Amino acid sequence: MRREHEVLFEDLVLYRRVGVLISVAAAVCWTLAYSFIIRRGFKDRMPGMPLAALSANIVWEAVSVVWYVDGDIKLLIMQGVWLGFDLPILVQILRFGRNQPQHALLAKHYNLIVLASLVAFGMVFAGFTAQFGDKTGWMIAFLQNLMMSTLFVAMILRRDNVEGQSLYIAIFKFLGTFSAFLLATYWCPLNWKIIAVDWLPSAPTPMYPLVAWTYPLIFVLDLLYIGLVYRKSRELGLDPWRRY
Repeated sequence: MRREHEVLFEDLVLYRRVGVLISVAAAVCWTLAYSFIIRRGFKDRMPGMPLAALSANIVWEAVSVVWYVDGDIKLLIMQGVWLGFDLPILVQILRFGRNQPQHALLAKHYNLIVLASLVAFGMVFAGFTAQFGDKTGWMIAFLQNLMMSTLFVAMILRRDNVEGQSLYIAIFKFLGTFSAFLLATYWCPLNWKIIAVDWLPSAPTPMYPLVAWTYPLIFVLDLLYIGLVYRKSRELGLDPWRRY
C-alpha cells in the first residue's frame, strides 16, 4: 500500500532508489566530515568540534541505537559507526581541550565538565523524546544540527584561527545536513499526517514542520562557516584547498 507522500512519484521503484541514494550521500558526507575533524584535530592538537556539539552528537547517536533505529540493522550499523567516530573526537576534547583559552576554574575541573556535559545532554534528549514522541529522531536531530552550526561559527570567531578546522570539514558538514534535509523532506518514512509547507515547491511533505522552520537557519549558518574558514585560511596565508 502506498504511503501518502509516495504519490508524488509515479515510479515507486525510482522513489525508493532515490531515497537510498540520498541516504548514502548523507552518510558519506557526514563520515567524511568526521574523518577530517579527527585528522585535523590530532594534527593541530586542538579539538575540531566544540564540547557541547560533541556531547549532543554522542548522546543522539547512542539514543538512536536504543530508540530510533527500530530494529533496522542498516541504521544500527550506521549509528554505531558514527558513535565510533565520536570517540576519537572525545579523546581530542579530553587531551587538547585545555589548550583553549578559558577561565581557570573551568580548566581545573575540565574532565568533570566534560562528563557533566554528556549527562546533561542525555537528560535533555531523553526528556525531549518522551515529551514530543520524536520516535524517528528527526526533530531532535535538526535542533541539534542548528546548535552545532551555531557553535562552529562561534568556535572560529572565538579562536580567530583555523586550528582543528578545515574547509573540507565545513563543506562536508554542509552537504551532509543538506542531504539529510532532502531525505526528511521527501523520503522520511513517517506514517502520520502529511504537513503542507507553502515555501516548498513540491509539498505535501512527510517531514515535521519544525524541520522546515529550522533547516533554513542551519543552511545560512553552514554557508557562513564555510566562508569564515575560507577567509581566515587566506588571511593566515594558508591554501584552504590543500589543508586537509
